[in-house]
Amino acid sequence: MDPTGQAISPALVDRLTREVSECLKVSINTGSFVVKVPADWGLSCDKSQQVLSASAPESGCAAKGLKNECACHWRAFVQCPNAIVTTPSLYLYKDALVRFVTGSQDPWSDPALAACVAPTTDPLSRGDGP
Repeated sequence: MDPTGQAISPALVDRLTREVSECLKVSINTGSFVVKVPADWGLSCDKSQQVLSASAPESGCAAKGLKNECACHWRAFVQCPNAIVTTPSLYLYKDALVRFVTGSQDPWSDPALAACVAPTTDPLSRGDGP
């Protein structure tokens, strides 16, 4: 259990990190970053995904085709210098990890990186399973 009382599976974090490492064909130093799952996450206004309390730029949500009636919130991001902040589902953890490892600001626009950031968890899971 993490310090916020959430049952986040280290095996799941390891699996997702391994998927990114294999996709990028690089060795990821897991000691170079930490994963944070804040306790104050919530659900998007349409209840389809977990979101962080931190607001994200509206332009990014619009570019992703997310509904304008929902406030735009991050689902995962890199907090300098070395923290990956994500929801319990870890749905976009791989996106933030690829950004951290490669320095890319938009991995979705690069076909090689886009394959590495594709989610492999459910957007509503609690992060408690491999």
